[in-house]
Amino acid sequence: VGVAVGSPPVYDGVIRDEGDGLHAAYMVPAGIDNHAATIEQLPDGSLASAWFAGAVEEASGCAIVVSLLAKGSSSWTNSTTVAKRDKYSNQNPLLFFDDTTGTLHLWHTQAPADSGEGEAEVHHLSSKDGGKTWSASERYFHDKGIFIRNRIIRRKDKTLFWPFYSTAEGDCPVFAWSSTASVPDNGTGWHSKLLDQGDARLEQPTCWHQPHDTGTVECYFRDCNQKNIYASSSNDG
Repeated sequence: VGVAVGSPPVYDGVIRDEGDGLHAAYMVPAGIDNHAATIEQLPDGSLASAWFAGAVEEASGCAIVVSLLAKGSSSWTNSTTVAKRDKYSNQNPLLFFDDTTGTLHLWHTQAPADSGEGEAEVHHLSSKDGGKTWSASERYFHDKGIFIRNRIIRRKDKTLFWPFYSTAEGDCPVFAWSSTASVPDNGTGWHSKLLDQGDARLEQPTCWHQPHDTGTVECYFRDCNQKNIYASSSNDG
């Protein structure tokens, strides 16, 4: 008996009904390798998404690209390149909208092509018009080896909490927090603490507020030694 094969995806950014209440859009590729997407909702209900695109991960010229979805629209815009550097690889973008200043922030890593995460530097750019135009990408943290990926969240005192990990410290998770409600102008405005991981090798922390207890932040980590997922929580928000 023959098996019907569905139509292949159409990579045009149009949102289509997938059935069972699901909708999907296949973004217009910006390179052969499109990876590590981040998404942020803006106050007007529109969405911004960013990812890195290039020939292959860590290749020269890997770029950070941005696509927008206006409220009520059924199609994402074609991606726009916002950060690219020859002989360097830009990776792992992270979007965050600061509602205290009306600024959409975008951080990403940058390292010489094929050099590995240990040479990565964190760069930053920002937009005041919902992602339509962007500032130049500039280095944000002084230290090398910091790799970002997951969301910045607000603590219960409205300051910011940012989980990431440091390859310079043996793939060690780092918790960073601000002393103000707005995003610091540069990396020195964050306080940080390395997480004691014992015999594990934890990385890529993801943190969120529990919906039944917004004063508690719960974090999950990948253990690269045991291939397990670990979790911890804090009640300081």
